[in-house]
Amino acid sequence: MDISISGWTLDDEASVGSNPFTLPDVTLKPGQRVVFYGLQTNILLSDGGDTVRLINPGGKIFDAYTYKIAKVEDQTVCRLPDGNGSWYEDCVPTPGLTNTREGTVPVMPGGGSFESPICELPDTLPADFIFAECRGYGANIWQTFYWDETGWQGDQRVPVNAGKWESFVE
Repeated sequence: MDISISGWTLDDEASVGSNPFTLPDVTLKPGQRVVFYGLQTNILLSDGGDTVRLINPGGKIFDAYTYKIAKVEDQTVCRLPDGNGSWYEDCVPTPGLTNTREGTVPVMPGGGSFESPICELPDTLPADFIFAECRGYGANIWQTFYWDETGWQGDQRVPVNAGKWESFVE
């Protein structure tokens, strides 16, 4: 049976972060898939943890997944069996194909010669945070704007960082 995704939306946490992305007027045939990348949706997901939600045209959350801080590069989350099974955090990226936990992670576009830029975050921040923000595809995108005021550090705020040694979080 064909299914229309017109009017459905993708979003992160409610009323926080990015604006919802309304899916285009597309009708999918059984087994057909469609992929929406961040450049298209403008949904910014945090390496410090976030929620991804699929919302039906009536505004009801149809599906959601909440993840914690990213501790490894290129981590992919999927459902197995594809679409309605349990969530797994050790999947292989398979855009447009059936979900799987077997195979290899593709290399970054442009080959394997990518080197992360020097990280300008202070080395006094938690190692998990530095790893998530200074390595891989998320390299060099850290901004205090993306931290909520009471983030995972409790009631401590992360000061604006203008240089490596100017921020300190106990």
